[in-house]
Amino acid sequence: MRRLPAWWGHAALALVLVFALWLRVRGLGFGLPAVYNMDESAIMARALAFAKGDLNPHNFLYPTFYFYVLFGWIGGYFVAGRAAGVIPSLEAFQASFFADPTGIYLAGRALSVACGVATVWVTYRLARRWSGHTASLGAAWMLAVAPFAVRDAHYVKHDVPVTLAIVAALLAMSALWPTIAEAPGRADTPGLKTRPTRDGGDTTQQADGTDAPVGRVFRPGAAASGPDATVPPVGRVFRPGAQTTRQRTPGLKTRPTDPEP
Repeated sequence: MRRLPAWWGHAALALVLVFALWLRVRGLGFGLPAVYNMDESAIMARALAFAKGDLNPHNFLYPTFYFYVLFGWIGGYFVAGRAAGVIPSLEAFQASFFADPTGIYLAGRALSVACGVATVWVTYRLARRWSGHTASLGAAWMLAVAPFAVRDAHYVKHDVPVTLAIVAALLAMSALWPTIAEAPGRADTPGLKTRPTRDGGDTTQQADGTDAPVGRVFRPGAAASGPDATVPPVGRVFRPGAQTTRQRTPGLKTRPTDPEP
């Protein structure tokens, strides 16, 4: 079967992102200048209150990091509007929040739109680590048209930005997942190498020579050493009557295990 050219995959992903953007921008100004979602007005007021000089939100019902991001985002909107001549002065900007806050809320909702489209792209990248292009494109498409994801991108709320943060964190952590595979398969993991340690275990190293976060892998029956010698290595099988350091630990009770078949 003839393979499709590489540019086709990039073009398909671009179409998914453009369609996700269109779904989230369509109807973005619903209800304005009136704000019918109470969460939007409470969150926006809390974020803009930082302009008074007090960076303490004094309210921790919502995760506070988003308040600072939103404050910086609206600040950027003010600077851009001032430079373009759309916002005549700081006083006019402040008055617009009470008279006609359409521009302010559109800017705040645009942050949710940007985070929503970015989440679609990050989802594709996350799926691409273990799947082919078609499956990854399907994952991005499902999020692009997901009703709740599209709906929440029309609000000045935490939901969509927090989703982006979670998926981005998973993408970052996925770089470490090959290093925490089971010990028998570690040596076969591409890009990883192991070196022996004094106690018969392995210390996993990445391709750049730095130790992986997992550290030491204990083999069954390997002798423990060092300050943690009272803790037997992973994989050791205890038999009834076996003498171990744990049995001599004060205050630690042991119980016999079933003998091996």
